[in-house]
Amino acid sequence: MLKEIGICNFKQFDKFFVKRFSPITLIGGKNNTGKSSLLEAIYFCYSQPDDVFFRLNRIRRLSSQTLTPSEHWEHYFYMHDVDQRRIAITWADERAKFEVSCGKSLSSDEQVTEEINVRNDRPHVERLDDLTAISRNYPISFQVHRGHELQEECTLRILSDVQVNVQKKIQKSMQAQRAKWGIQFLSAHFSYGTMDVINAFGRIELDNRKEEVIKAAQFIDSRIKDISTIITGGQNGRLYATIQQDDNEIQKVPLQSMGDGINRLLVMIITVLATPNGIVLIDEIENGLHFSIHELLWELLIRAATSVHVQIIATTHSEACLDGAFHAMEKLKSQPDFDFGEDEFSYIRMAKSGSSMQARFFDQETYSYAMQTGIELR
Repeated sequence: MLKEIGICNFKQFDKFFVKRFSPITLIGGKNNTGKSSLLEAIYFCYSQPDDVFFRLNRIRRLSSQTLTPSEHWEHYFYMHDVDQRRIAITWADERAKFEVSCGKSLSSDEQVTEEINVRNDRPHVERLDDLTAISRNYPISFQVHRGHELQEECTLRILSDVQVNVQKKIQKSMQAQRAKWGIQFLSAHFSYGTMDVINAFGRIELDNRKEEVIKAAQFIDSRIKDISTIITGGQNGRLYATIQQDDNEIQKVPLQSMGDGINRLLVMIITVLATPNGIVLIDEIENGLHFSIHELLWELLIRAATSVHVQIIATTHSEACLDGAFHAMEKLKSQPDFDFGEDEFSYIRMAKSGSSMQARFFDQETYSYAMQTGIELR
């Protein structure tokens, strides 16, 4: 479980620290205070260096048909300054402290090249009508330390518009560590029908946990009796709900056709249950959900997370979502089958002071006091 993080030169973070995370952590604050960027920084720590930029760009829907440094990685550097700054993120779990650093390669064989695109619509004309310089191509390097020991090195170099060369060295101890880590990122606009969701549901079925997903769905629509993956016509599989109508007729309906609310809820539950002992990051968790079901949403998520030892870190703009999480935790703490400590739930409020970002931490007790005294928390 993530305990703390320190971020330097990542996106809008010059220097930023969060000294405490809980098993259930909500992040709030005004727009452009770094809520989503904090989730991206966490994902950056736990992801494989050789494809982390691909993954983050896909999550943010920034994928391009061509690759240049500016499109692929420079926008993750503070002030887009890859020449003078290196990303450096330190983080700690229950057992060890790690650091990942990233920037222009410091190797002696670094070469900066200029690619020139020459366009001449009339070949017989001697002069060149248009010379356009393409972005500089240079290698970028990663280093991952555990404590003071170098555990992993990786160098990326763009070879063409669509190809990146990767050179990587990793210690066996770090390879074993990465095998234990599991992290999933659900963006504010995650898709319901992706193969990632289908595969996650398959893992849940193999673990005999499908009933937990069905029970969650029944809170939204009591007619749902089963959920299954069906493949037809040689296409990729789709999730179907078995519906029992009022006249007892049984019908199978694609889950995607049943509305955003139930699909978002089920994808979140499926993702949590399919990431045992891992971390699930959820951006703008309240999107597509009516305010009246936030407490139920959090009760279901907390139950699922507790059953497979998953840490949930989510962002929100919604006061109803915050209150729902707090009340769900209070409700579950009073039940004999749940054994929660004092620090199971926390809220981190992001704020901007000048050009720097700050984080204020609320545990369950201080959050309760803030609610009672009417302090604005969003």
